[in-house]
Amino acid sequence: FLLGDSSNSGNTKRDTIQGLLDLVPAGSHPVGARAHLTGSNPSFSNATWTQVAFNTETYDPNGVYDHTSGHDYVVEADGYYLVTSRVYWPGWVDGVRHRMQIYVNGSGVSLALEIPGATKDGTQTTTDILSLSASDSVEIWVYHEKGSAQAMGVGPDASFMAVQRIG
Repeated sequence: FLLGDSSNSGNTKRDTIQGLLDLVPAGSHPVGARAHLTGSNPSFSNATWTQVAFNTETYDPNGVYDHTSGHDYVVEADGYYLVTSRVYWPGWVDGVRHRMQIYVNGSGVSLALEIPGATKDGTQTTTDILSLSASDSVEIWVYHEKGSAQAMGVGPDASFMAVQRIG
């Protein structure tokens, strides 16, 4: 499958992600990122809102996710964005509240509350469509009332954050 590229003197490009992106008009490249946790399972203190430091990018074509210090997605263009995050909590305890919230510019905007009905491993997800402006900072924060520290699972399929401009 070959694509014609009329903006490059009629040359063709093979069907690759970069080839397809190169054919998109300037300024309309995908805007978004996805990051997940790697390394050892981080521990979160009891009854304390704490930012999740997603430290490995799996998708970031424009380099807008900071995986080293701020651990945030910095919006590069005004628009509507789909923001979703999932965290894996090994060893949930029956009846213990776990909260996860999308933060924009330091304030919570979308809250997910989970109270497991059994002691088990579990996942928690929050998703929202948000109107964001250039330079807004998007982060994920968590809170639990386990009574002691709570570990979080790592890996690209366990705990992650994804942001994608949709309009």
